Amino acid sequence: MAIDTSNNTIITTNALLYKTQNGELTFLLVQENDNNWGLPGGAKEVEDVDLLITLKRELKEELGLEESDYVVQETSVRREFEYNHFRSSRFGKHGIVLFYAVKIVDPSRVKASDELVQVAWFEKDEAAQKLTFDHIRDGFKETSSLVSNPHVSS
Repeated sequence: MAIDTSNNTIITTNALLYKTQNGELTFLLVQENDNNWGLPGGAKEVEDVDLLITLKRELKEELGLEESDYVVQETSVRREFEYNHFRSSRFGKHGIVLFYAVKIVDPSRVKASDELVQVAWFEKDEAAQKLTFDHIRDGFKETSSLVSNPHVSS
């Protein structure tokens, strides 16, 4: 499938996949083949009807998750940035990333795909330090603060 580059912009979704275990809130980070740490998610493809479809497709592709494995909570958190890595085919394009809080139902269902080096759970502060890109770290901090908000949590 082809990435939607309408208006020279690439829109991506990022999932703050989280769980609470023994009273501890932890978040799932993914390490990609370029060794950067990020959040599960990816770019909207031309065939994706909307961004929720993009998010669900990426969670299936990257982590093997079915819709019954998680609960998605939309947020208004978004960040804009420019793709400035010369090695990237996306170089020079405008990027918009939308963040979703995603509560995992059964963490044992998470399985890293071949496009990932590894996945790991981290507490909020450690996760924020691990994230490679500033705009992702910034969006993560804002979205993760919503997870403890009773109006967003389930």
